[in-house]
Amino acid sequence: MPRPDDPNQQQTLAAALAQHEAGRLELAEAGYRAVLRHDPDDPDALNLLGVIMQERGDPWQAIALLTHALAADPDFPEALSNLSRAKLMTGAPQAAADLARRAIALDPDLAEAHLNLGRS
Repeated sequence: MPRPDDPNQQQTLAAALAQHEAGRLELAEAGYRAVLRHDPDDPDALNLLGVIMQERGDPWQAIALLTHALAADPDFPEALSNLSRAKLMTGAPQAAADLARRAIALDPDLAEAHLNLGRS
């Protein structure tokens, strides 16, 4: 969810997330990239843009974005879980399992991380 300190950034990220949830990926991507132009290390925008790359079938781009998100916020369970999914997409089940376990340790209720662990 939106975390930036700047209220305009919060609004931009929230609007992009709403577009994403509505399935309008191009508008969501534009919003996330707008946030990243202001703050290239924004973990939420990087994470959500990584999810879009997964949805488009580009796990390698997703991995780059999600790794960047985790460099900015190493204890971001959703980004860990999403990186786990991207690793699964590239045929790296052990890495995916390790990432899923880290995500679960941070947020035991994160269902997607449990699914990724089960898939790895």
